[in-house]
Amino acid sequence: TITLTFTAVGLTQTTQSLTVAAAAGAAAKLGVTQSAASATAGAAFGTQPKVAVQDSAGTTVSSDSSTIVTVAASGTGTLGGTVVQAASSGVATYSGLSYSKAETITLTFTAVGLTQTTQSLTVAAAAGAAAKLGVTQSAASATAGAAFGTQPKVAVQDSAGTTVSSDSSTIVTVAASGTGTLGGTVVQAASSGVATYSGLSYSKAETITLTFT
Repeated sequence: TITLTFTAVGLTQTTQSLTVAAAAGAAAKLGVTQSAASATAGAAFGTQPKVAVQDSAGTTVSSDSSTIVTVAASGTGTLGGTVVQAASSGVATYSGLSYSKAETITLTFTAVGLTQTTQSLTVAAAAGAAAKLGVTQSAASATAGAAFGTQPKVAVQDSAGTTVSSDSSTIVTVAASGTGTLGGTVVQAASSGVATYSGLSYSKAETITLTFT
């Protein structure tokens, strides 16, 4: 850390503090800088991994755009996508990686001459066929005649309760018990498996049941 001092004849000087980082040393190892995440069997990971070429202290060697990084997966399924990536400015960035089976796996990243790195990843089961609806956000903060403070969200789910995120066609209708009137748009189409309501209200102060079909 240094102090820069700026001066001019007849004027009061000013200063600033500046921390100067050490330059990266020679490439020695790989390090995961962004872990793969949001993994569902058979689909591309929601978050794809990034792996840096690092010196022995863990500093990214940003001058490296030649190291070839390969990823492999443990487990009994198959790792899909482009498993070999060249570093760019010291970082190998993956896209399109997927895994075929629901299980916990270890991703191992290797490059010739460098110490490998790993990460653990739990791959969730893919949703089955649409079988039921499930409330994922309940209506709440309701006052007669006003829009509910919290509007409901209803998911299209398989028999195990997993949201069928590929569903953007199911039409969900809501009705209310009671002697009042349910206001707002009561019919919603699912988007990525979820029907999201807005503007629903109820006209009377009483306890009601909302039924989604």
